[in-house]
Amino acid sequence: MNRMDAYTYNVFRYIPNPSRREERQALETAAGVFCLNRTSTMPMPTDFPERISSNSEAFIPEANSSIYSTHGLYDSEFQFTRFDVWFPDPFGGPTWAHFTEIHDFATGLSYQYNHTTRQCKVSDINTFFGDAETVSDQPNLVQMGSPQHLLVTDGMSYHYTGEKRCRDRLWCHVWIGEKYLSNETVQHQEWYWSSSMNGEPLQHSFPVKMVWRTYVKGALTNSFETTIFNYRRNPMTIFEIDFALADCYRSLGPSENFNLAVLSFTVANDKKYPVFENLNYLRLHIFETLIFALFIRPIRISNLIVDQNESNDILVTFTLLDAAPRTGPVEVPIKESSLDTLIERLNAVIDSNALTFRARVNAKQIILRARPDSLNIRHQSSQKKVRSTGPRITGLWIGFITAGVIIGAVTGFLVFKKLATA
Repeated sequence: MNRMDAYTYNVFRYIPNPSRREERQALETAAGVFCLNRTSTMPMPTDFPERISSNSEAFIPEANSSIYSTHGLYDSEFQFTRFDVWFPDPFGGPTWAHFTEIHDFATGLSYQYNHTTRQCKVSDINTFFGDAETVSDQPNLVQMGSPQHLLVTDGMSYHYTGEKRCRDRLWCHVWIGEKYLSNETVQHQEWYWSSSMNGEPLQHSFPVKMVWRTYVKGALTNSFETTIFNYRRNPMTIFEIDFALADCYRSLGPSENFNLAVLSFTVANDKKYPVFENLNYLRLHIFETLIFALFIRPIRISNLIVDQNESNDILVTFTLLDAAPRTGPVEVPIKESSLDTLIERLNAVIDSNALTFRARVNAKQIILRARPDSLNIRHQSSQKKVRSTGPRITGLWIGFITAGVIIGAVTGFLVFKKLATA
């Protein structure tokens, strides 16, 4: 039997002479739709720098529709990541919980610090957080993963689906991918990366939003949407560890062999230079010089305070961490000097009048020196005593430091120039 169908169309938002973007959007698939055999016309971004940091807010319906605020950083040069999360009390209380997790891939250790209870837990790094992956042919060992691995973009095939407006005045490229697992489980991801702002193409695209859904036998089992802010390329991440790791050491204490010391020394300012007019510059160069003089990683120094005493001299106070008492499942764990060795080393350099710092007065640089015999151990959690290793070793180290002042004036300054002059 022949049948004739009749249709009535209502046309709205008629746009004569559409722009190229409007033409492309008319041919794009609906938002969130994954086409299995689509040919992707644009690859996902891959130009990640060595250091990345960002803030984000994740909306998680399964967690009482809560919003989790996070801050994360990734530093492949110094081999550590940090993840902070703030979330509301799951029992409905008025306070928010704050947790920090630091992964030190140089030692293979993970530090989890609860800012509310001030308790810390140390464990081996594993692959749960996504910043670590197993070593080839050595499944019991882990190493720092790539930025693609951290962002969960390396195990899935993504299809480019076009551009969508993702914020006011901001348009984004959109990629969608799906991964098929056992038990009829499907992982669905959508990534939104900036393309243009106010109609102007952006030189560096940055992530704006990520949508994650999991389906089991066609039914949605969990989902969350993460909005990303303050994405920064190559930030000065060495300062963002700061006091969190030191607080972890304080929580664990000597009973777990996690020791620290609070040290201070005086920098002579006999000519009463107005160096505090450029305090950030001075503080950064003191930090830089201490790292070089002690030959340590930046994460072992924190809570650096630069103040002025009654004699117009400069009082420097900071926290120095001991080497970790053990290492985790990494292929080549770092070997670091102990706290006692570092205190002795710093004392020898100060007493030899070899510890110098650069300061800025108006448009000129001046050199300041730490006063001999000014090192003060204000607190040391371990009960060990600092012992001398003899004049030969001490003299050799001082020689390296004296030469290092010249080398550091060039190489070290370049590392800190950008932030110090900001």
